[in-house]
Amino acid sequence: MTLMKTLLPISTAPLTCRSIISMMQMHTSFDRSKSSSHPSNSRYFSIRTSSFIDGDNVIEACQYLLKEKEAGQTNVIIGGELTGVEIAYDLVNHGKKVAILEMKDTILEGKFLSEANSNMLRQIIKDYDIPVYTGASVKLINENGVEFEYQGETRVVAADTVITATGYISQVTIPDGLKDLPGVHIIGDANKVGNSFSSYAEPGKNFCG
Repeated sequence: MTLMKTLLPISTAPLTCRSIISMMQMHTSFDRSKSSSHPSNSRYFSIRTSSFIDGDNVIEACQYLLKEKEAGQTNVIIGGELTGVEIAYDLVNHGKKVAILEMKDTILEGKFLSEANSNMLRQIIKDYDIPVYTGASVKLINENGVEFEYQGETRVVAADTVITATGYISQVTIPDGLKDLPGVHIIGDANKVGNSFSSYAEPGKNFCG
């Protein structure tokens, strides 16, 4: 006898730009399916952001990585963890200007980030002279750039494009057709945002018992 369990899709948080691209493509492909059990507008995680981080010149990290939206010549990245810093590296490699704003006191402090990756990216920031503002609090975004508090002063960084790399929060709506079925589990980022290791190493949440 074969025992079958229903698992909701995994949308895995990135370890590298390459991994977020591949996993987001898988997620997008699933969302666009015409399955009646999983409506096309389902989302299993949402962007961690603030209401004022919005505007025609604001794009999400995944939109940039999937090439859904293009960055301008001058850019500000909000978020100094792995994804934000790797995007900064990609931008300077394409001859574009970029600055990083991070609300914490340091960058690249992700739970699953290896020391080797952290050291490499810190050296890249130094070699390419990428401005990094830690302890920064964003106050305003408009068509001219970003206004933020830094070391007790209000500063403005000009930007054609603002890229948000502020992380994700779990968010899942169980399709009606699955709510009453036994053995339904919430797994991956829908259960708890992590990375490609935690998505299979950590057990899912049993939704229906």
